[in-house]
Amino acid sequence: ARGMSAREDTSPEREHKELEAMYEPPDGNEIAGFDHLLEPANPFVRYEMPSGSVVWYHDERHAYYRDVKRQSKKPDAPWQGVGRLTGVSTVVGPADFRPDALLRWAARTNGIGVAMLASRTLEAEYGTAADFRAELSWLNSAESIWRALQEESLTFEDVRDQAAERGTNVHKHALHELALGHPVPAYGEMTLEEQGYASGVSGFWLDHDPKPEYSEQVVADLDLGVAGRLDLIARLGAYCGDPECPCKALLLGDRFLGDCKTSGFISVKSHAQIGGGYEHCARVSGLGETRAQWILQVDADGGYRVLDCHADPSDFACFVDAYRRSGRISKEAAADRKAREAATCALR
Repeated sequence: ARGMSAREDTSPEREHKELEAMYEPPDGNEIAGFDHLLEPANPFVRYEMPSGSVVWYHDERHAYYRDVKRQSKKPDAPWQGVGRLTGVSTVVGPADFRPDALLRWAARTNGIGVAMLASRTLEAEYGTAADFRAELSWLNSAESIWRALQEESLTFEDVRDQAAERGTNVHKHALHELALGHPVPAYGEMTLEEQGYASGVSGFWLDHDPKPEYSEQVVADLDLGVAGRLDLIARLGAYCGDPECPCKALLLGDRFLGDCKTSGFISVKSHAQIGGGYEHCARVSGLGETRAQWILQVDADGGYRVLDCHADPSDFACFVDAYRRSGRISKEAAADRKAREAATCALR
């Protein structure tokens, strides 16, 4: 299998791209529609699973619902979702229980943005020292620095959004295209950077010759109140040349669940999401069990690696329980706070 390539360029611009590659997008990178659209209720899409369960998806909100209805009895009244379901990736959020890594990533990303802006200023030519100082006036305060980063789309939020868009396009134009039977990804629909990640997906496909059964499939457990969209369920068609690849633990023809990640860092949350949540919901939705759950990690230089998931549906059940308990505690604490505030106001 193709290995992940090393990077030697240490410029701020290159480091900024590396940090963008490290960001793991939330479920916002899920792709709506595709071949599963059954019955439109604008702006919702209806999905019926093999089990017969139905969920409705709102693309703009990246939200799943049990049902939809019109906001009034008027025939042209807008549609609204009923009974919102929790996303699989949201439920497993507690898996990454310490935010330190994300905070470091955000701070470092902002710092690199500052370095990039400063480098542009230092490389320019100025008539006087006063002109030079004026060009650096955005460094006068935290507020002015933040505004400058926003204007140049260099904040950590911009990087996050760019990474989410990158993930969406690679899923849509590479993995799904191959699953549909096309010989190569739709390279013409992607940026040069995205094409690198797509080459990693293509390398995995050539090496393992998967036989797709489901692609971009919505799955749900309505009893638990969770839903999500898995990338791929397929049967293994070939063994790759990497002796360390987990494909060697399967027999040819065995089913696997795969999820593509363009992130340079694979978190515990990813394992819980794929091996736990998607596998559980796939079984409940009538897609059946798989022998393995894999993370397909691809990079911008066309490399890939296959990682076994180290979480299972029993772990997912624990995260669902923790998420629901957290919501209950938060709701009760908020009610107590409002009661205290009301009592305080009554005494005045």
